[in-house]
Amino acid sequence: MPFSLRLFFTAVLLEISLASLSAQVYLPDLKNEDLNAVDLKLKSLGATYKTEPVVGLYLTVGRNPEFLGRLLERGANPSQKAPALAWSPLSYAVMQNLGTEIVSRLLQAGANLDSSVAGTSGNVIDAALDKQELLVASLLVKSNQRRPKAVRIVASERYKDYPAFFLDDLIEVRNILRYSDLANSQVWNLALAGNSRKVLKYLMDFQIEPNFNAPGKRYENTVGCDLLASNLDLLKYLLSDGLAPEKVNFDKLYVKLLTDKNLDSIRALRGLDGNRVRPALYKPALSLGPDYLRAVTNNLDDFTKPASFEPGALSALLFGEPSAGDQPLLLTLYEKTDFATVLPMLKVNATEATINGLYRYAFAKKKSDLLKGLLSIDANKARPDLYAIALDSGLDSLKAITHDLADFTNPALFADANQNGGRENLTALLFKAGNRRTLLESIFEKSDFSTVLPIIQALNPPAELLAAKEYSAAYETWLDRSRNEMTSFGFLVPGVKGTVAGEQIMVVVPDYANLAALAAEFTVSGGSVTVGNLPQVSGETENDFTSPVVYTVTAADGTKRTYTVSVTVLPPENPSTETAE
Repeated sequence: MPFSLRLFFTAVLLEISLASLSAQVYLPDLKNEDLNAVDLKLKSLGATYKTEPVVGLYLTVGRNPEFLGRLLERGANPSQKAPALAWSPLSYAVMQNLGTEIVSRLLQAGANLDSSVAGTSGNVIDAALDKQELLVASLLVKSNQRRPKAVRIVASERYKDYPAFFLDDLIEVRNILRYSDLANSQVWNLALAGNSRKVLKYLMDFQIEPNFNAPGKRYENTVGCDLLASNLDLLKYLLSDGLAPEKVNFDKLYVKLLTDKNLDSIRALRGLDGNRVRPALYKPALSLGPDYLRAVTNNLDDFTKPASFEPGALSALLFGEPSAGDQPLLLTLYEKTDFATVLPMLKVNATEATINGLYRYAFAKKKSDLLKGLLSIDANKARPDLYAIALDSGLDSLKAITHDLADFTNPALFADANQNGGRENLTALLFKAGNRRTLLESIFEKSDFSTVLPIIQALNPPAELLAAKEYSAAYETWLDRSRNEMTSFGFLVPGVKGTVAGEQIMVVVPDYANLAALAAEFTVSGGSVTVGNLPQVSGETENDFTSPVVYTVTAADGTKRTYTVSVTVLPPENPSTETAE
């Protein structure tokens, strides 16, 4: 290679390297969309927006049409390639699927349509068509109406002999409608693909039914539905220009968008469908995740508005039908989120039956947060039908819905119109069960006697209800431990019995009794007996009864009871009276 040619290529490579190096200086500012910083960097380099490839560089790091517009307003070249990129900004936008708004702004700024695009079989229009970017292709064609070749490419390869739908040629469109054998579905497909609002409005004014199948159907055709779903701006235009919403099969559009997992478009479509409730979509949406359900229910707000549904429909949807075998929607949503998410819809829609059903679910699945949440909205309400089920799940579950079993000591919670303060209801619930184990016995089995004792003490049921139960022996032992009654009192010599009246004992003795040293004979129901600190043995321990003596009976559990013994001496018999007789 001649030296001069080598020198030329070296200079070119050096220029490219320097350009690439200078571009890296302000690439971070483009990424941050800091226009002031880009201004300063360009000024420091002695460069301008027109000479630097800022547009191409920005598209490699950003996608904001507004910021792109500000770059173009400063005079940035919409056609200059970025260093190390094979494509112009317009071709890059098409190949990277940056969307119609980016392409539109580049075209408005005068971006060139490349005659060829690296990696494709043709120009930028061919590239858009190859990628099925039909709306982008239509923009490219419209911006280049003086290039018949481009129009022929679109017409021949995609739309046969109908370029009029791309070029806003309403006269030709009218002729097509009058004289061609195109079906309505084909006409609307062409108009949608052409992205021509003039043509779309003309079709509406011309009263061409926007159906894609037989009369009476709505946007059922797969191609038409896909085109609408991929370009909601067109649908918005149609609706704003008079298209009746009932002529659009929104359910089918939602299904398409759900299938594509296009969350942003689902949210956008929600704003176009009049915020109508669409129950058929809820389970498919939730199967993709809670965010999809939020998108089709106005952030779950629909679930707090029963009036928007048929009577009873929302409750059945959330909590399930008795005959349905699948899990209710509310429970599925709870499992995918938390109790706080489902709480608002519970407050509005829950009934006694549904609350009971949720309690059963919480017991069966050991969902402590759900159980706690239900209790927070179920203010101090007795639920007798749930107690056995809760206890099957564990004593902690029963304690949770009975305030640590305290409800069983509060008969007022179980009162009804026919019972005395609820005591009879609560006694029957705990102590009566026919031939089956009673609820209190089941509690005793999962705990101990100290757990059931406060309940027995609070209700004090008849003795027959406490007999022959699993806790009966423990109860008798407890009674023995707490017994401290003095049941009889007297003196062996001179053989007299006293009278026990409450905590007072009265004894009458003959005049010859030695009150200063009498041994009392007594019986007690249980425990030990003392006078002062001196233990007493019946019939053996002597005390001075010339004044009242206090006996203390201490039960095995430590409880004490005192008895005051007072002795009265009978007056002596009159000897003179006996002699006279």
